[in-house]
Amino acid sequence: MAVATKAIELRVEGVETAAQIGGRQARPGYEFVIVDTSWKNIIPLTAVDPKKAADGSYGAGGVGFGSPGGAGSTQAAPGDIRMEPTKYIVPALNRHVWLLTDERFADTFDVAAQTATPGHMPTDVFAIAKFEETLRGKFVFEAPAGAQYRALQFYDTKYGHALVTLKGTRPATPPVALGAPRQNDVLQLAVTEAAFGPTARPAPPGLRYYTVGLRGVSRSPTDIVDVQFNKYVFLQTDQACVAQPEHNPPGLARPFADIGSFLPTSPNEGQLTFLVPEDTKNVRLLVLPVSLGAIDLPLNSDVAPAWPTPAHTIQDGSTMRVHVLPPPARPATLPAPAGGREQVLLDVVVENLKPTQGIEFQGMQQLRLVDPSGTFTAPSALSAQVPCRLDRTGVIPAGHARRFTLVYDVLAGQAWRLQYRGFEKTEEFIDLK
Repeated sequence: MAVATKAIELRVEGVETAAQIGGRQARPGYEFVIVDTSWKNIIPLTAVDPKKAADGSYGAGGVGFGSPGGAGSTQAAPGDIRMEPTKYIVPALNRHVWLLTDERFADTFDVAAQTATPGHMPTDVFAIAKFEETLRGKFVFEAPAGAQYRALQFYDTKYGHALVTLKGTRPATPPVALGAPRQNDVLQLAVTEAAFGPTARPAPPGLRYYTVGLRGVSRSPTDIVDVQFNKYVFLQTDQACVAQPEHNPPGLARPFADIGSFLPTSPNEGQLTFLVPEDTKNVRLLVLPVSLGAIDLPLNSDVAPAWPTPAHTIQDGSTMRVHVLPPPARPATLPAPAGGREQVLLDVVVENLKPTQGIEFQGMQQLRLVDPSGTFTAPSALSAQVPCRLDRTGVIPAGHARRFTLVYDVLAGQAWRLQYRGFEKTEEFIDLK
């Protein structure tokens, strides 16, 4: 099993699997795949003028990052040249070497498992100095068990990719998705699952989990597309509440990390889990990478988020529009107020009017109550206990609306005004009933 590019010959010497390596057990449904490889430098000797400086190396073409090295000069006077080898260098190995599984999954090597394996390859950079010199070593991947098809993918956008089949035959098409894929300029995504759950892990009061499976592929012929799920992916409910992915959730077969990588030649699939209000009926997934174009994925029907007619609306220039809705019902998740105090609830929808820029809304500072004496009260920590809430980052997705409830713990029986401090509007006051 060998494949040659313009710079190297990649040969797979053997493949084995293991349930554990170095005392570490593979995750449920996974196994360690150990691929024994050899890499031969096949760059022909280069004519070099010893009077001229040359770097004498080829760098593997970057996959969406970095810059390749150059070859040595070939211009010299007759009789002054000598034939020199050219070093082949592969930087950032975890971006160049991947294991593909069943035309669904893509995994780079597992650094800890690889380091614990005798005869392993480096985990950062390797170099093969001379023509026909060979480097041998093992790559170790933690990948889905029971695969019908596996292949080792090496990316070099300058001198050619190498794909070596390890097992089975590559499927002609990936498994069926739940709907047609949607795309922006650089990324195509399809939904592979969408349902409430997992149910094995209890959700906080007033909330339940919703899990989305995604399969994606880079639309660039050369670049890996990285998506910061924790920054640019939002689940929006039919009532305009917004949730961002849970970090490292248990109970999933293949959870995405905070950043997901999508390759230019083969799909990658994984799962994201969100916490949504328990009365949620429909949702949509918003993928909003800055400047790359939005992807709107309905998960069970086309969702047009709706909210009651606002009691007040504040126009903050071209940045945002803030709707103060009629007072909401008090959620059962809130504890009773202490004696002599009451809880004022504010139901708010913030529309981000910027089509390509998310906005971090600071509820603690931008929406405060003020009493007749001029004393300000910021939202209480109880605001984190309501189902439709503003999380710590408070991101209002680019070009979309976000609804949330704020809770104020105040002295009972007083009249209150709402102070809004904005981006283009210095401040505005609203009398609350």
